[in-house]
Amino acid sequence: MAVTIQQLLSILKSNGYVKSNDDLGTYFNKGNRRFSCMKHGFNYLCYHNVKSGNEWALVNKSQLTKDYGEALKWVVIELQKNPLWFKYLQNLNIILLIEKEVMIMIIAALRGSITKTPNVNYICNAANGIGPMGKGVAKAIRDDGGVSIQQEAFVVCSKADYQPGDIYVTNAGTLPYKKIVHLVTMKNPGGPTSYEVVEKCLKNLVAFCHMKNIKRVALPAMGTGAGRLEISKVAEIFKKVLNSTDSVEFVVVDIDPMFIYQFKE
Repeated sequence: MAVTIQQLLSILKSNGYVKSNDDLGTYFNKGNRRFSCMKHGFNYLCYHNVKSGNEWALVNKSQLTKDYGEALKWVVIELQKNPLWFKYLQNLNIILLIEKEVMIMIIAALRGSITKTPNVNYICNAANGIGPMGKGVAKAIRDDGGVSIQQEAFVVCSKADYQPGDIYVTNAGTLPYKKIVHLVTMKNPGGPTSYEVVEKCLKNLVAFCHMKNIKRVALPAMGTGAGRLEISKVAEIFKKVLNSTDSVEFVVVDIDPMFIYQFKE
């Protein structure tokens, strides 16, 4: 049984969103948050915005679709990402049916510190294969989560010869996550990496998530800092590998606005 437009509209209404229309499209407003389904010729393009001062800041946007029902599905799936503003259990059966119909993994992209990512159980670190966490994302994780993360990384790496493309797991210290997944992009700190290594890391991450039944994980850019890889090429690898699964949602989090922009296009 397919999800109906009326069911989708009911979900939005039950969550307090007020529907309005004009010649440009349909809007669903609730205080400082808004979803828009805008007409583009015979297609629809949806936007998720939040109020920032007197302006509406973009959070995410959909791909073009020719069907209004598909546009509304995108809005509802976007809404259910944060349980703080979604009555998830009330609409669970409909959401599961929507996800079964869509059968495509959405990569969310956020600008900021990965240690502040909400609603994920695991976060990833762009790591080396010997343990030090002295720069970039690794340093942020160590600083915010405590030195016990780095201490365990040293111990884990001393017991195995982790090579670029491998992954290993440590505790999350004081951070509110189950574990840290370390994606080995280079053997030694500041060493070389490659696009092939990034792809291998991501494929191993996907396999790990399937093995551990992880549904939502946050990860940073890889190889675009010390590794000097091109942002656009790395983003394309992320999209290719991470969109290959429909059972895990990947939240790309990075402080570099140019990397995050690659996922907003």
